[in-house]
This record gives sequence, C-alpha cells and structure tokens, in this order.
Amino acid sequence: MTVKSLPARIIDCPTCGEKVKFTNISGMSGRHVHFYALDSNDIIMREEWSDKLEELISSKSSDAEIENYFSKELLRLRPEKRYSIWANVKCPNCNTEFPYRFVGNLKARLQDLAIILIDGCEIDTDAESFTVKLI
Repeated sequence: MTVKSLPARIIDCPTCGEKVKFTNISGMSGRHVHFYALDSNDIIMREEWSDKLEELISSKSSDAEIENYFSKELLRLRPEKRYSIWANVKCPNCNTEFPYRFVGNLKARLQDLAIILIDGCEIDTDAESFTVKLI
C-alpha cells in the first residue's frame, strides 16, 4: 500500500494524556462523504455518496432512511471492516474516541468535509487506498 506523508500537529489525548499526531484535510479536492472504522482510525470515502446524500435530502428522506442506506452501503463495500456513521477518530494509545461536534445531527455529520487523520490510518478513496504517515 502507498504511504503518503503529511505534516503533523500534536494534541494530548483528553483521557490518557498521550501525545497524538494528527492532521486534518477538507474535502481532498472534491466532495466526499467519509466514515471512520469502529476499531481503528481508518477512513473510507466516496464521491458518489455525496451525490446520493444530496438526492436523499432533496427527496425529503427521513434520517432513518438515510442512515439505513449508508449502513447497507458500508456493509456491501467493505464487509470485512466495520465502518460506522457515528464512529469518530480515536486515541491510538487508549482507543478512546475523541469528542465529535455533530453528535446526533445526521445530515451535518454526513456533509462534514473536515476529515481528521491520525498517524498510521489507512484511507480508502475512489481512486486509491493509502496509509498516512504524519511527520
């Protein structure tokens, strides 16, 4: 798998106090709905999901219908890896999930272009998959 190096920032984990390397990106030159894995900081994102989300919102689909669509899509696409709409980045030391600003607001969560990358995470995009090395 390709490794991409990006500049790191450092924060202290609010639970264990360990230093955590991270960076954030916004949209990666396109619109992408993204999801974090439940058991790691890996990310999956697809541009087509943005189109589908717009379609679901325009047709006034309920939050339950939208959540159901993406849950099924995640299982279909990567059944061996568990991704979740409500998963967020975690401390790589203690595995505590960091606070998320859009908890409970499904549409804001799915339209959020800010993607937090933790050192060593894998990103699965439309075009490629790669590992993030923060320096």
